[in-house]
Amino acid sequence: MTLFALAIAPGLAICLFIYVKDRYNREPLHLLLLSFLLGALSTLPALLIQIVSGMQLETLHPGDYLRAAFYAYCIVALSEEGSKLMFVRMFAFRKNAFDEPFDGIVYTVMTGMGFATLENIGYVYQHGWTAAVSRMFLAVPAHATFAILMGYHIGLARFGSGRLTRNLHFLKGLLLASLLHGTYDFFLFTGNGWKLHGPRHDRRVRGFSTNFSHNTDRFLEINTRHLRGSNVMGNKNNFAFKTTKIYGINCEDLSCLDIVTGK
Repeated sequence: MTLFALAIAPGLAICLFIYVKDRYNREPLHLLLLSFLLGALSTLPALLIQIVSGMQLETLHPGDYLRAAFYAYCIVALSEEGSKLMFVRMFAFRKNAFDEPFDGIVYTVMTGMGFATLENIGYVYQHGWTAAVSRMFLAVPAHATFAILMGYHIGLARFGSGRLTRNLHFLKGLLLASLLHGTYDFFLFTGNGWKLHGPRHDRRVRGFSTNFSHNTDRFLEINTRHLRGSNVMGNKNNFAFKTTKIYGINCEDLSCLDIVTGK
């Protein structure tokens, strides 16, 4: 029971964090719960793709960086992030409650945490306390960061004009999330702590992974500038207004975005 609690705690904590940050026009709880469960279900297509590929982590040899890169970026990262995107696109993206760009981050994080939580349960029960503690601070927050990156572009796609614009945002979100996800896994596959299975973790992995969580808030701040002047900026429920509120800046207009973004 203790291991189970440790396995689900980080994903639920991140879901709660995102829910609390969404202070204005919060999403219906049942949609968030369904997104979380669909995220857990999205592990199945990803797993199927990885099995069909014929490549396994155990078949990678130390020093075989080319195969490790192909497996990390093209097999693991693309299959997992693509599966999450597919379920967000099929469910939350179509809902009327998805009524502002910030909702793209909310629903994608919920889906990503469903995926990460189910994955975490498997690793924790297989490898015990060491995996539970290490993944609590590394792998699960990394999944949240990938989801934020992709969710930002899903939010833009929801309110983009024209199919081409929407598809470009979907593609950009998928590629950015997969790029970071693949880089994270590549460091794991070529370091001492393969897939966070054991107690040893390469120093480069720890530093790289910590930077994911450290830069998440900065990402949210910086990207408000890209929404300046768009047709979704006209009310207090929009992405930029909520971001300034989150960081404790009381704005009645968008002039304080320069404070948020440091410009």
